[in-house]
Amino acid sequence: MAIGTGAGTKDEPFSFSSASAKQNGEGKLYWLLPGNYTSETSNFIIECSGKLNRPCVFRCVENHKCWFQGVIEIRANEAWLWGVRISDTTGSSSSLCPIAVGSTPPIFFLRIHIINNLIEGNSRGSGKHRYGMCFSNDIGTVVYGNIVYGEGPNLNISNSYSVGSYKYVVANMFIDPSSGTPNVNAVVDSDTDGMGEISGLYFAKNIFYGGDVVLGSIYNRPDYQNVFLSNQLVNSNLYVGQDQPGQFQVLENKIFDSTISWPRMWGVGEEQFPERQQLVSAFKGNTVYRSYSAIGDLVTFGTGIYVPLPGEDDKYFVRDVDIPADTVWDANTYNFFSAAYHCHGVLESQLASDKWSALTRVGGNRFDVNSLFNVTRPPQQWFVVANEYDFSRVYLSFIIDSARRSLLVNYDLCCFLQSASWKMYDYRDIGINDIPTATSDDTDCQTVPIEFNDTSARFFVLVSEEDITNLERCPTGTWITDSEYLQITVTPPESTGVDSSTLISAIVGGLVFAIVITISVLFYRQKHKFDLEWKAEKERQLQEMESDQSL
Repeated sequence: MAIGTGAGTKDEPFSFSSASAKQNGEGKLYWLLPGNYTSETSNFIIECSGKLNRPCVFRCVENHKCWFQGVIEIRANEAWLWGVRISDTTGSSSSLCPIAVGSTPPIFFLRIHIINNLIEGNSRGSGKHRYGMCFSNDIGTVVYGNIVYGEGPNLNISNSYSVGSYKYVVANMFIDPSSGTPNVNAVVDSDTDGMGEISGLYFAKNIFYGGDVVLGSIYNRPDYQNVFLSNQLVNSNLYVGQDQPGQFQVLENKIFDSTISWPRMWGVGEEQFPERQQLVSAFKGNTVYRSYSAIGDLVTFGTGIYVPLPGEDDKYFVRDVDIPADTVWDANTYNFFSAAYHCHGVLESQLASDKWSALTRVGGNRFDVNSLFNVTRPPQQWFVVANEYDFSRVYLSFIIDSARRSLLVNYDLCCFLQSASWKMYDYRDIGINDIPTATSDDTDCQTVPIEFNDTSARFFVLVSEEDITNLERCPTGTWITDSEYLQITVTPPESTGVDSSTLISAIVGGLVFAIVITISVLFYRQKHKFDLEWKAEKERQLQEMESDQSL
């Protein structure tokens, strides 16, 4: 019998392409067995669609390696991809992205989840792709817990809040793009059936290292209803609201050796899109540490609205205006401050904190009234990012002052590492050579040594044999943040019910691919449930769209 054409048993498996083909995958969980996944076309296409709360899931068997050598394209509703490694060693695929999600309007794929994958998009390692992940014309997508490093942007993404819902990017590592290229590229330059916007993007608890995070349209549409919450940026400048008026909430982030550019905050007197000014713009609760030797302004700020172009029907241009009175820019911490300012006809740079406060007051809203300036930067810090899909895994980042390189620092991780057996991997080793940097066997939890060889930051994945549940004891917290604005809610784990234990193996190209378990209960009720609160109005829109599609 030919490989991949059997009856679906372990001895007579069917293929991954059969499992991922266009079908009703409601409530199905496909366990991918370890091995190297290859395809003659270097493309794997997932068209297995689930339903709301009953997704079609492809997941690597826990604590094993499933390596896809090529591109994974997802063309389905409620399809989940979980725990695999993706790269293209041959470079034979025409796609620039190891993970590509999207469609051709008026079809919009709904609620795709990309969870805890290792995505290599660079030619410096084993990957040949230029980018990491690409998303377009998808609605309600969740990108969670992935480690992505690429030659070009690690993430290309856009969204239209008016068409669908929020798109969530949570608890990922986006690391080390090539010099001169963005880390995240959330930019659109044209309209595609209403999707040519940067609106409804929700970034939370991510780690960005190197390259710029660029969030802003260059097409004639505003950026609105965007949230950037509890992220960490290291040597990664943040750009929001670039060429078009932008409405963002930048809240409780840790920003190291990076700058903040917001040259087009949505101002007073909007005439073209007044109905979209729903979210209060905010820069609040952020901690910003910069090297004193850095050149240029830390903050670049301005306002903008669309106003009619004289003598031209339906044409507008952007001009600087007053700051909205409800804008919140406060409760931040800076060790060094210098700002450029362009509002209500005033253009100045190299502003100290007192001049910055005075100009923003004249502009309509005094900034940083309760902020702290000239704070001493700690010589070293470390942070924990919990994983709500895998409680035995956390991401760790270790940051030192950029002036203190080439040294070894012992970190006390005893707040959450006490009795369990654990291993800690450099982010470049997890899922590849799996050589740990430290383990519970060769060091005690109080003295984990981290070397900084001509770098100011190190990033690791820690995997424990037991669930890590006591992160609240750590001084840095877990970065699951209650916000007075929008928030992501993590619900407690619930019991799992399974009414079928049918096992189906799959082999393609002589390599083991998958075991399939059919589940009839809500997948969201499994142990590592991560419940996203969507507005009722937006959810109804998604369900209406789903009922109109015949996938």
